[in-house]
Amino acid sequence: MLLGNKPKKSKAATYFLKADEIITTENFIRPDLRENYELLIEYYRINNNTQQQLMFIDKLLAIDKTLYKNFKYLSYKIHKDFDTKSLLHAKEEIETKMMVNKRIYTSIFFLLTASITGLTVWHFKSKKRDKQKFNEIMMGLPKTSTQVSLSTNKTKAQINPDVTNEILRNLQKFEAKRTYLEKDMSLVKMASILNTNTKYASIIISEYRSKKLTNYINDLKIDYIVELLKNQNKFRNYTNKALAEEAGFGSTQIFTKAFINRNKISPTYFIQELNKQSVNKV
Repeated sequence: MLLGNKPKKSKAATYFLKADEIITTENFIRPDLRENYELLIEYYRINNNTQQQLMFIDKLLAIDKTLYKNFKYLSYKIHKDFDTKSLLHAKEEIETKMMVNKRIYTSIFFLLTASITGLTVWHFKSKKRDKQKFNEIMMGLPKTSTQVSLSTNKTKAQINPDVTNEILRNLQKFEAKRTYLEKDMSLVKMASILNTNTKYASIIISEYRSKKLTNYINDLKIDYIVELLKNQNKFRNYTNKALAEEAGFGSTQIFTKAFINRNKISPTYFIQELNKQSVNKV
C-alpha cells in the first residue's frame, strides 16, 4: 500500500496518476497494473475526495471486465484488495452520500436565497418607510396634538372646571417657556409647576394630551430637537449624546429610543436626510 507519511503518499499518487494516464492513452491493461487503481482509490478515500474515489472505482470496475475477458485465468490468481462486490458497495455508498450532500446543499442554497430575497425586500420597504416618515416630519404632518384647549365641562374625574382651566393655563406656560427641557421631570415636580397635586396633574395630562407624563415630556423634547435640526445646521453636527443633553434627557439611549418612538426613524437617519437635502439645494 501507500507509504506511511503524507508527503510521500502525495508523491506516490503522482506516479500512480501518471501510470493511469499511460494506461488510458495506450488503452492497455495487465493484471499486475490493477493494484495501481486500488492504491488510487485508497488514497482518495483517505483524503476524503469522493469525486476522484468514485471515478477510479468506475475505472477499476471497467478494468476488471477487461481483465476477466483477456486474462481470465490470471485475474483469479492475483490478490485483490477490492473485488467487484466491494467496489460496487463502495460506489453505492459514495453515490448515496453525494446525493444526500447535494440535497443538503440544494436546501441550504434555496434557504439562503429565500433569506437574502426576504432581507432585500425588507430593506427596500424599510428604506421606503423611513423616507416617507422623514417627508412627513419635514411637511409638519401632525402626530398627536400638543395644543391645549380650556375646559368647558367637568373632567372624567369630576375636577372642578375652574381648577381644570387653571391647570391648563399653567400647562400652556410650561410648554411656551420650554420648561420641559429640564432634567428629571417627575410627576411631583410637574404638579408643583402646574400648581396642583400629583393626582390632578396626571389626570389633566392624560385627558388633554392622551399620554402618560413620561411620553408627554419626551415627545415635547423630541419635537424641540427636530425643529432645531430642521432650522439650525450647527445642531446637525452634534452627536446623539450632545442632542440628548440639549433636550434634557438623562442618557443617549433614552433620547434615541424617544426619538424613534416619536418619529419612527432614528435621529442619525433624520440628520443624514437633512444633510442630503442641503447638498441637493446647493
